[in-house]
Amino acid sequence: TISEIMVEVRDINNNPVPGVVVKLISDRQDDLIKQPAKTNSQGTSIGHITSAKPGKAVITASIRDKTLRDSAEVIFKQ
Repeated sequence: TISEIMVEVRDINNNPVPGVVVKLISDRQDDLIKQPAKTNSQGTSIGHITSAKPGKAVITASIRDKTLRDSAEVIFKQ
């Protein structure tokens, strides 16, 4: 199973931030993550998570070793 994870990076004034490298991290070691490219002019980028193991994965994102406040939950079914 594969799922898309869209990341949107905005500054303190809610403006999109282009050219940022975001790293996605799963709380499960068995998941495979294809990291997103740098954010585009709208401050967004898309990564992918794949897993053969059923269950819930919590995905967090970080920029330069700082974890972003929002996370995503992905449910993998058998």
